[in-house]
Amino acid sequence: MKARLRFERAAIGVLQPEMGHTGVSQFTAIAHLGAERGAVVMPHATIGTGIFLAASLHASATLNDVPYHEYQHSVLDRNLRHIETTMRCEAGYYHVPKGPGHGVVPRASLWILSCANAA
Repeated sequence: MKARLRFERAAIGVLQPEMGHTGVSQFTAIAHLGAERGAVVMPHATIGTGIFLAASLHASATLNDVPYHEYQHSVLDRNLRHIETTMRCEAGYYHVPKGPGHGVVPRASLWILSCANAA
């Protein structure tokens, strides 16, 4: 695991695992490793049109001490129109999405947007 090598070479105070680059299992393993080594775990706001962020919020909710989760209003709020979800950020707090899977269902507009960008 690359994260272990980084801890061996430097003192890390804040660790920001990113769901879009790791997946749920690796994200959780990195967060546990960081917590064991005294780092504050503050996940990166992996947007992925909100789908990666939903997975990140669910995984973060299983960890013992995650005081913060990064929030990018300019990206998340704009992309929420492309997914069906109860996920949102209000008054500085995330609402972890409810529903099957990670609580996020892509809308048709996401696929239209994706196809338009590919052309």
